Amino acid sequence: MRAKNLLIFLVLPLCSWGQDDAHGNRHPLFQSDEILKAVLTAPIAQTYAGSKAFFAAYRSDPIIFYDDDPVSSVAVKRRIGRDGDIDTALVVNGKGDGSLVHDFVTMSLAAVIPALLAEKLERAFVIGWGTGISAGELAGLESTREVVVAEISPAVVRAAPFFAGGNRDAANSPKVRIVIGDAYRTLLRSHGPFDVIVSEPSNPWVLGVEMLYSREFLEAARDRLTPGGVHLQWMHLYEIDDETQLRVYNASILGYMFRTQELPAAFARAQLQRLDENNAIRHKNCAVLTEVLSEYEWVTTPYVPEDRTHVWWMYIVRFDPKKAGVDLSPLEFRTALEKALHVEGVAVGQWQIMPVPAQDLFQTKLGHGKGFPWKNNPLYDKEVTYRGEDYPVATALCEDYTAIIGTNPPNGGELMEMYAEAFRKVLGDLDAVVKHKDDDIVAHFSGDVFMAA
Repeated sequence: MRAKNLLIFLVLPLCSWGQDDAHGNRHPLFQSDEILKAVLTAPIAQTYAGSKAFFAAYRSDPIIFYDDDPVSSVAVKRRIGRDGDIDTALVVNGKGDGSLVHDFVTMSLAAVIPALLAEKLERAFVIGWGTGISAGELAGLESTREVVVAEISPAVVRAAPFFAGGNRDAANSPKVRIVIGDAYRTLLRSHGPFDVIVSEPSNPWVLGVEMLYSREFLEAARDRLTPGGVHLQWMHLYEIDDETQLRVYNASILGYMFRTQELPAAFARAQLQRLDENNAIRHKNCAVLTEVLSEYEWVTTPYVPEDRTHVWWMYIVRFDPKKAGVDLSPLEFRTALEKALHVEGVAVGQWQIMPVPAQDLFQTKLGHGKGFPWKNNPLYDKEVTYRGEDYPVATALCEDYTAIIGTNPPNGGELMEMYAEAFRKVLGDLDAVVKHKDDDIVAHFSGDVFMAA
């Protein structure tokens, strides 16, 4: 009988009280909500001196490290507390993402709790390096053989030496292996199952983090646990209500463009100056794909009316197993083709996996605020019901389509020619494709190829 896996949520505040001072003497964990609330809301010395003095106190913290990478601007600050205690804090894109003193309890418990509950602990997967505390605690356990850490920001890893004194020098542990890359896709490509998975990313409103709170990610983590393994998911309680905790998003990047930040907005303005040039490159790239895929009558390529121009944000194709003479369902055929193409280096994957009205958000109708837009909305004067079966065309599309990734600049003709060769090899040998139906290959696009201008 297979042992059950366990998913637990760590909901300690991000500012959990850790060490009392720089020598490692810790406060006891607060048992009273009243005491905890009082501590977290207690004024500091500059509170009543006006806003300028309040913010000046934080600006005065010395920056002992700063670096930019393609993903983040990373700083390490040295902070002097009210009692003279010294703290080292990580700041990513202007937002604090952990410190050795005030966040020690949260980050250490994120490692220790699942380690205690798992049936065994030999391999662990940690999402985000941060201060390295969680990875260090796991590596410090005797039974641990390997701790794989996925960190998307190279600069965060370069800042690791400044936190070595509080994380057991985790970066230099022979048990720890840091992988630079997106955590979700790093987990998908990982080899072998894990006994413990620790997910303590930044807050879900931070650009790019929302995928790590999605149903797809939780399912991927579950599928990569050993029997009796434990996945710990950190979740903040502040700025979140009961309904928000119950809200489920099937689309891993739902709403990610709704609340942008200054840095990506600046990049977007700069790229607008190259829009015509980049659109021309996209047209050439997609023309190569259309020419190749049109050779197969069972492949449907994008339709572009003669009096219209396509911007080719994505290149979508559909596969028909009946026309191909393959005895598989559309879903099975598409999945097998994705796996075969993935083996040849073609980046493919799905953007939407179900019609939008079938997603959990529309089924539960757990809105924002007081239930908006399904409640307290003059535009909705009656009960609204969403049924996935009312959208058979969209459902069929989700079963047989895939997106070919890599048509955006700076990718050009060289990559498209390699894609063309791979397509002819795969689509010309459907017997080999069918054999991929039940294998363990995870076909998904990679962020380093999915580039848009």
